[in-house]
Amino acid sequence: MIENSVFQEIYKLKSQNFLDFDIHYWRTQSGAEVDFILYKNELNLLPIEIKYRNMNKASISRSLGSFIDAYQPKTVLVITKNLYANIQRQNTDVAFVPLEDYKKWSDLIKSIITND
Repeated sequence: MIENSVFQEIYKLKSQNFLDFDIHYWRTQSGAEVDFILYKNELNLLPIEIKYRNMNKASISRSLGSFIDAYQPKTVLVITKNLYANIQRQNTDVAFVPLEDYKKWSDLIKSIITND
């Protein structure tokens, strides 16, 4: 249900701001997946993972780690229930932002997608 809500908000953000990107998901044959991949081009790519649970520390799931290792995005967004954090994996910035802070995560989406 939370993933569906986030999808709707991303779609509204895209439509209302006339942003040019596609919304995909990523899944391997072995079952690793990332909830959303916002894709404008190779330089403007934002994986988004939904982890709507209480978190005490920032951690990257095996699936998200596999995506980061394979595609090396500049930034990854993890939408959480309660955690604000920023960590690095290789050269990727991973931002953890609570669902309720729509402004912060929507601003991050806009900055990544519109950064040519």
